[in-house]
Amino acid sequence: MNLDTKRKLYEACMTYAEQRVQNAEKALADTQDASNQETRSTAGDKHDTARAMMHIESERLGKQLGDAQQTLRNIKSVDSSSMHSSIKSGTLVHTDIGYFFLAISIGKLEFDDQSYFVVSPGSPMGQALMGHKADDTVQFNKRSIHIKAIC
Repeated sequence: MNLDTKRKLYEACMTYAEQRVQNAEKALADTQDASNQETRSTAGDKHDTARAMMHIESERLGKQLGDAQQTLRNIKSVDSSSMHSSIKSGTLVHTDIGYFFLAISIGKLEFDDQSYFVVSPGSPMGQALMGHKADDTVQFNKRSIHIKAIC
């Protein structure tokens, strides 16, 4: 567990967040193109229904894009380049139940035959770990979790 591992985890988070933004932008553009094509090819009630459905889809995709952009802003604000004395955003935590990287909510990642759980500081597990130090014990879901080391 070292800064190189944190760097790899941070880069994986950045890639994930950037891909989410790109996918949402593409889906929104595709929906807009389809809406423009529908405008040219239909008339009457069918046209109104199709436009309304595409408008609803555009709103849904716009929200997804906003969420993806917020995730990207969140990961950009994470300091993963330094060692931490207590757990905060950007900390890699080694516990007796596994490794956790506090950044954004992604879930399980694998590096060098090791599993890492990438969680948001606002998640239940992130909140349980925040502010603690190496050798502390935290309670999570009625279970004691020993913090072995932090980076």
